[in-house]
Amino acid sequence: MAQNITIIIMSNLAFDTHKFVKDLTKTGMASDQAEVLADHYARLLDDRLATKDDIALSESILKADITSVETALRADITSVETALKADITSVETALKADITSVEGALRAEIAAVENALRSDITTVESSLRADITSVETALRSDITSLRKDMMVTILSAQLVSITIICSVIGFMLTY
Repeated sequence: MAQNITIIIMSNLAFDTHKFVKDLTKTGMASDQAEVLADHYARLLDDRLATKDDIALSESILKADITSVETALRADITSVETALKADITSVETALKADITSVEGALRAEIAAVENALRSDITTVESSLRADITSVETALRSDITSLRKDMMVTILSAQLVSITIICSVIGFMLTY
């Protein structure tokens, strides 16, 4: 049996394959089997086992990656923030223009309604003045007619009084 004496040093981790084979053959395992097993363990340890240095290197790489991602995200956030501010300013400007436009339209409508109301008020006022003049004329005519009727009534009453007085005087003279 030829024995391979191999000491594998994996990233600061030593695995003595010769001692491993020797220990296995002492317990009765065949030398060929022990060597195959030692080879597989050595490869497994080399491929799968991480040392503190491996972890520190991974940590350093991850920190660099995180810093890079953080820097990129900060740049993206700044870019989005700038774009949003520009969008907000644009929307604000458009809203102000819309408000000014609506305000102008409302002022024009209010002025039109005001003018229409003034015209309606003037028309109603003229109509009322004409009605008042007509009623006043009718009342004056009625008053004049009533005065005439009163004068006729007064004169008739006076005539009746005179007639009665004349009758009384005539009656008195006859007696």
